[in-house]
Amino acid sequence: MMNDLILKWRKGLLLLLLPVILAGCRNDRMEEVLAGGPALVTLAVSATQSSGPRTRALTPDNGNSAINSLYVLQFHAKSDGSYGTLRRVAEGELSSGGVYKATLQQSNDTDDLYLLVILANFGTSPDLYSLAGKTYEQVQKACYSALSSGILTFGASDVIPMSGVVNRGQPVRVEKGETYSGIQLLRAVARVDVGIGTPVDGSNTWNPGTVDFRMTDIQVWKAGRRYTRLPLAHTYSAAGVPSVSEPSVVPGVEVASPWDYNAGISGNTVKGGWCVSSIFLPETKLKGTDASPNKVFDANHTNRLAIIVGGYYPAASTEKSWYRIDICDGNSTPETVMNLDILRNTIYSISIGRVTAKGYASAQQAYEKKPLGLGFTAGVKPWLTGITDGAPVPVSGVRMLYKLGTGNRRPQSTATGVVYEKAAFWRGRLDYQYGVNQPFDYNDFYGEGSNFYYPYEGVGSNNGDIYHYGTVSESDVHNLRFAALWVEGAYPALMIAPDDLTDVGHPDGLFPWRSEDGSLTAFDACRAYEGGGYTDWRLPRLSELALMFVYKGDLTGEYPEEVFRYPTGKYWSGNEYAPRPSGLVTGTGPGASYNYTLGVKSAGQAWAFDFDVASTASAGSVFEKGPWPSKSAKRKVRCVRQIGSDLDGKD
Repeated sequence: MMNDLILKWRKGLLLLLLPVILAGCRNDRMEEVLAGGPALVTLAVSATQSSGPRTRALTPDNGNSAINSLYVLQFHAKSDGSYGTLRRVAEGELSSGGVYKATLQQSNDTDDLYLLVILANFGTSPDLYSLAGKTYEQVQKACYSALSSGILTFGASDVIPMSGVVNRGQPVRVEKGETYSGIQLLRAVARVDVGIGTPVDGSNTWNPGTVDFRMTDIQVWKAGRRYTRLPLAHTYSAAGVPSVSEPSVVPGVEVASPWDYNAGISGNTVKGGWCVSSIFLPETKLKGTDASPNKVFDANHTNRLAIIVGGYYPAASTEKSWYRIDICDGNSTPETVMNLDILRNTIYSISIGRVTAKGYASAQQAYEKKPLGLGFTAGVKPWLTGITDGAPVPVSGVRMLYKLGTGNRRPQSTATGVVYEKAAFWRGRLDYQYGVNQPFDYNDFYGEGSNFYYPYEGVGSNNGDIYHYGTVSESDVHNLRFAALWVEGAYPALMIAPDDLTDVGHPDGLFPWRSEDGSLTAFDACRAYEGGGYTDWRLPRLSELALMFVYKGDLTGEYPEEVFRYPTGKYWSGNEYAPRPSGLVTGTGPGASYNYTLGVKSAGQAWAFDFDVASTASAGSVFEKGPWPSKSAKRKVRCVRQIGSDLDGKD
């Protein structure tokens, strides 16, 4: 049996740059005779918040912004403004008014300039005073953290190391009584928050919404066991909110065994859960190089850091599933380039907005197997496990093949009538002779149909025909009572998505056929869906929804609910509807005449299908009608794709 999962990150990876402005000061302690004389300076800082389109304010918590100690590293500035050697290390002393004071080496003249680096919460190793005369690069290496024996933990008593620069990294002349303000510090590590549903602004909680997943475990695989307290000099940017452009990684560092954060998860309710301010990671290189970029699924995917989430799907299940999340920004498929590194002073906020099927049986399997992506709108990060030996075989969808029954009986039910197979050539006009030589592909059906009863117009880029609901016998070739079913017919080999769609704009899973701005929302949702790594998903035709209805027993019998959620409720089809214009047809049968000037050029309504109707209900009762739903109404969406396309390979 086949299993799969889809994880969507409803908000995606929210990068929160967290500047810290020093809120105190310390007096230095003298360790040597100062060549330029002592200069007692003041370092004043105030808290700031990040801003910009990809940031939001963070309320500091758990000591993540606390400063318990402070040192000033005074480097000589070369003539080009770059770092020379370390001339002075001064410990700051917290003074009244929330400022720090430190005794530095005074400048001898106007050309005697220095670069001042701040280290906060440094600890005791190494001895900073022993680094005098070293270059910035040598000091940066000497300040690597100790090798961690377990997960990185920080709190009120064990606060996060931070660093920053005075005067936005520009050389300064050190004078007695000088005050340096606006100093912003970067935390030496990154933070990862994980939640189910949608984050609630300012609360560090998530609203699970309708996500039917109970999260119980979070693990981090292949994290480095050391971090750098100081960034590499060339990576630092002091413009605007200070940041770094690339990670500063301890070379050759041993990677940790999986870090388990079970105890850090709060709010483990049936349909929710989150883990906040518990996962801290060293900076990590994920992107590769411009010449050789890493991809989501490549030869190195088992040598890279990844987040593994465990829990129960559906929430009431008793069997745990595991899922892998790779930190990248954008639609995720096996070929997606890893376009994010893990950077210091950044929060990676992962919102799991969708789980649609069972995952792997173990965390190790989830880490090792092929992750496939689902991308639907900006900010949504979906994931799908792939096929590997010994693992549950996941599905990106279930297969539905058109087949005849006993006595070559076509699929049918009382409620739907007969469901026909797609014809090789277009026959969607009243008079078939005009369309008999026009092959067509439902994958080309996009947009709104521009004609109704216009037999001389080719299909082109039109969305098929616009079908009204007739009342005469199906044996009459001019009858369109079930035309959306039998004139077009169902594609003979389909893959059906395992669950209904939701996205950040439609968390309830209800989409309009056409939005007020004219965009074809239901069409676009399926065209953007990338379940299983496929990019040719589309909105089903009415005939294909009818075939799902007729084959309910086959589909639910072969695929358990953990793999395939059979549709319930009302769903959009790709077929449009328009009332039959009065006076369009005069007469009946082959001798009928048509007033083409009454033909409809566009339609304000579309066909929807109701899966809650019994198969034995009266004919046509599954088609939502009387009135037909307006295209602005909201219905569910279940995507399909045609098996046998170029994307299927051997299929």
